[in-house]
Amino acid sequence: MVETLITSSVLILGIILLRFLLRGRISPQLQYGIWGLAALRLVMPWFYPVLGWMGNMTSPFSVMNAAETIREQAVSRPDLGPLVHNLSSGQVTHYTAPATMAQRAAGIDWQMIILILWGAGGILLFIWMLWINLRFSWRIYRSRERYDGDTYGATALPVYWVEGLATPCFMSYLGDRAIYLPKGMEGDEKRMRHVLVHEDCHARRRDHIWGGLRCVLLCCYWINPLVWAAAFLSKRDCELSCDADAVRRLGEEERFSYGRTLIDLTVKHRAVSGFLNISSDMWNGKKAVKERISILAKHPKTTGIMAVLIVSALSWLAVCTYTGRQQEDGIRIRAEQWARAFCDRDGKALYGMYDPERPEGFYGMEPVMSLPEDPYISFGWSSPWPMDHVFQIHNQDNQSVITYYAMTSDPHRWVWKERITWKKTDGVWYVDQSHLTQYETIHSAAEFYEAYSGGIAGTAMDYRREGMAETLNRNARTDMVYQDLLSPGLSMEMLLNLQGGEAAVVKDGEMTVAVYTFPDKSQAAVSMIQPFGAEGIWIPEEIREAPEVMDEGLKPEDGGADGTEAKSITAEDVIRLAGIRDTEDLAARTADFPEPNDRDDKEQGDYLDWFESYMFYYKGELYSLTISYRREDDSLEDIILVRQPTSEMLNIYRTPEDVKHYRMTLPDEEGIRRFLDTHTAMTDYLTYRLPRGLSNQGYTEALSSTGGNVFAASDPEDIKRLDQLASHIDYDFVPHSWWAAGAVERYSGGWPNRRFSQGELADIGLPWNHSMFITEPVRVIDCEAPALLVLVQHDLYTAASLEDVEAEYGPVPEEDQTSRMWYVFFAKPDSSEVYSISLNADLYEDTDVLKLARSVYFTDKAWTVK
Repeated sequence: MVETLITSSVLILGIILLRFLLRGRISPQLQYGIWGLAALRLVMPWFYPVLGWMGNMTSPFSVMNAAETIREQAVSRPDLGPLVHNLSSGQVTHYTAPATMAQRAAGIDWQMIILILWGAGGILLFIWMLWINLRFSWRIYRSRERYDGDTYGATALPVYWVEGLATPCFMSYLGDRAIYLPKGMEGDEKRMRHVLVHEDCHARRRDHIWGGLRCVLLCCYWINPLVWAAAFLSKRDCELSCDADAVRRLGEEERFSYGRTLIDLTVKHRAVSGFLNISSDMWNGKKAVKERISILAKHPKTTGIMAVLIVSALSWLAVCTYTGRQQEDGIRIRAEQWARAFCDRDGKALYGMYDPERPEGFYGMEPVMSLPEDPYISFGWSSPWPMDHVFQIHNQDNQSVITYYAMTSDPHRWVWKERITWKKTDGVWYVDQSHLTQYETIHSAAEFYEAYSGGIAGTAMDYRREGMAETLNRNARTDMVYQDLLSPGLSMEMLLNLQGGEAAVVKDGEMTVAVYTFPDKSQAAVSMIQPFGAEGIWIPEEIREAPEVMDEGLKPEDGGADGTEAKSITAEDVIRLAGIRDTEDLAARTADFPEPNDRDDKEQGDYLDWFESYMFYYKGELYSLTISYRREDDSLEDIILVRQPTSEMLNIYRTPEDVKHYRMTLPDEEGIRRFLDTHTAMTDYLTYRLPRGLSNQGYTEALSSTGGNVFAASDPEDIKRLDQLASHIDYDFVPHSWWAAGAVERYSGGWPNRRFSQGELADIGLPWNHSMFITEPVRVIDCEAPALLVLVQHDLYTAASLEDVEAEYGPVPEEDQTSRMWYVFFAKPDSSEVYSISLNADLYEDTDVLKLARSVYFTDKAWTVK
């Protein structure tokens, strides 16, 4: 209905504009006929249940595209968003401590109020209209007297006299069609003939039916003032059109005398209720009579050029107002259907929307609890679950990201994100891949910003909504479990599901900000509020920038906390190293570098190389620049730039031998700058279908030497085996991906080394120490990118750490001292990126990782062309 209100309003405004511009330039019949376009648009919703295609017409030119853009912009504004979301979706949001008028208004069910007022007003108006017409019809029907005189051949309809009738009219009462004249007109032959011809024209054109439709539409859309304007103007244009028809029947010689008749019929101002009268009469106001006289005098006709222009304008209006917003090939509707079925745990409906050619993909989804051979589909679990149907959908191309807000009765909420790839089969969109990430525990800033990418205020994570904060505040008074909510730092950790780090609380002006430092040293900051006063709980308000006073050690590149120049290199210093040739060139370019933050002993060491390492901040992230030299002759070995939070690497310099052997392309200044400015998550690079029993633990910035997703097992026996592997290892030094069920990882900057032959990946270097190939790399076919399969063994202990562990816990079985992982590496000859996907060889076979590898799809951002 909202779409009909918007589109019909635009259409009516367009017709009013055309009427104003073309008045006196086109025939009155055409001017009246144009209103049929508005009437048809208003009655279209009545036929949607029968002719569903009428409601599914879309167009890129529809005004609803602009309306949706305006709505999205309004929703994104903190001062309007809650109210606009309430009005558009009907979802009522209660804020414990509303900060704006919109938040207060969002707690009222405006859609219900508007619908009640709209329906009640329409019913009352219909009753009033019915009363006016029945009363008028019954009055003249009872008091009428048959006119038996000459009708001058003007009409075949019966004619009656009515005492006290203000103006002649044509009316149909209970099927009795007749013309009614006020007493006092007898004896004036010319005026009688003009009136009878005019009313007979109304009867021939069935204007009483169109008048009834006009009144019904007014009752349905009385809330829209433009519909009232359309009804008023169309009734006026109806009389203009009838005048033109009457003059055509009377003859041109009577045009001016017909105009005199109109003037003679001038009456005093009638009641407003006459506007709702279905009968067709000759009088509709003094201003209208002036317009009718003017049109009669001009006698306008529609030229061929004018007709073409009108048809073009009306066609454009129809395209813009008869169609709805373009729905991205139906994906938006399907995504919403999927999300609702997901929240309802309707496995049968979800199965029907999954690719029918790949039912095993559906049964591989984590929430599916049934097997293909089971007689029913069990989907989901009790809690946490998005049981209150709160979700958000973002569609782009053939992909959707659905953000669910899972909840329990505590109350407590978690963010889930489901990334869906759609496939069109026989004109229908089906789910091709579904990847669900549950942010039940967040271990890094990257996960934090990925989970709360839409912010906190106004979303389902805003604990001021739905009375959640009130319940938590009440619980905190009696239950020790909720005592942490009385501390802003601990409350941030608890309510936003953060784990493994520590929160510090600072004052930023009048604002209280909790800054959480994760295990990988990345940070996230949130403003905290106490909606119930100084003795009440703290809840998160919104994501903020971390105050500068929280930085420890190195300061950002714009200077130290005391205003002095920062004693570290800058991003521009690093960019200037592009294209470096040798040690002498390096010395010239680094002459103004400060002392390195770390340096290996040049004279003594266990490795063939020695290094210098510099640390610096860029855009709030910590980077390291490591310069390595050969110990034997101090020649330059390599220069590597590393983004510390994600461990992403970029080779700025490698020896000419390495560049030639591995066919490397070193970055120029623009390449280094692009690396510094790029920071994303794995889902921006690729998608894949995990085997049944595996799930993603979310993006981990410090995974191995890159960043990626670790896979978690659900089978109890698999979990037991993985726990055995990890029982005594040093988590600070052994990458999580080495003792997990599997992982997907990304390597950048030309690392690890690889070699191609005829466009295919022929060899790959290991990107880790304490690891070795067990099998020779084997080329994998049917993958989206060149790929190699290899079995790798990782040492979970060094000799020293194994000795310490065994001294404390006893012997470690040989099979628990190492892990074996099936890896498939992906690389392209013209790109510096490498990707790997792996499964634990204790749990899976090589066929499993091959199947997983062949499900990988890379996005447009996956590969950086050299």
